[in-house]
Amino acid sequence: MGNKLEDFDRIKGVVDRDHEKLTDRELVLVIGAAIETALGEILCRRLHGGRGEIQDFIENSSFANRIKLALFTGVINKREAALIYAVKAVRNDMAHMVEVDLLAVAKTKKLVAICEALRAMNAVSGQFTDARLAGFKARLEHERKVCRLALRIAQMELDGIFERRMSACMQIDGIDGVSLSGGR
Repeated sequence: MGNKLEDFDRIKGVVDRDHEKLTDRELVLVIGAAIETALGEILCRRLHGGRGEIQDFIENSSFANRIKLALFTGVINKREAALIYAVKAVRNDMAHMVEVDLLAVAKTKKLVAICEALRAMNAVSGQFTDARLAGFKARLEHERKVCRLALRIAQMELDGIFERRMSACMQIDGIDGVSLSGGR
């Protein structure tokens, strides 16, 4: 079952406030939950204001189905979907394996997929260059902090995208100046 949409502020707060204190597994799971919840919130807003049956449907949709629905409805584009799928793949490994660590996941090249998706999106205001991508790729399998940094960059990039999409949905609904995380 999906996350309740009201939980977004709490989940995002944990990532923003406590990411350095979280274990690798906790960091990955919380980032995945924040992205999944944000997608649900935007979809609800985009699809008839997110009331009633639509909200119930989205709240009970899997992460994969939220990504597909967001892509099909134009909430995200193919490059953004690729980044979200890459984060989801890492999240699945960390969630479903008993003895796994971030460096083991990095060896599967799933973290490389995150970096490649960031590069394809021209992420971080164009600063995720080919040279930076090569540097990340070379260090991912050996340095936990680089793995964590790649995940945080992905999360922050998606936060910015989601903020803009939610703002656009709210302007359509006539609710200006409200952020996805509840601030003004």
